[in-house]
Amino acid sequence: MATWSVRLISLFTSQALSQSDDQGIPQECQAEKSGCNDKSSALTLKIIAIVAIPITSMIGVCLPLFSRLIPALQPDHILFVVMKAFAAGIILSTGFMLCCWIHLSS
Repeated sequence: MATWSVRLISLFTSQALSQSDDQGIPQECQAEKSGCNDKSSALTLKIIAIVAIPITSMIGVCLPLFSRLIPALQPDHILFVVMKAFAAGIILSTGFMLCCWIHLSS
């Protein structure tokens, strides 16, 4: 019997592989090979990122300060280990994407 994580991974991979390349791409972008830039949507995403990054950074800095008050955040609890693993995964995936971008742009 497969665990829930294996089922979740297989669900995401099957959906990702079943989607076609042209799905969700506007018609004017499909015709030209140089790409399509939507500056208004890009500006919205940039503003969201500018707000989200400092807020999540403040939460990450202040979270250890409250670990004595909240028992679930103490280092010997499983939630702390899960949060550390998630943070490490985010850092590693960011570095990987940066390396891919540098390799593909050259």
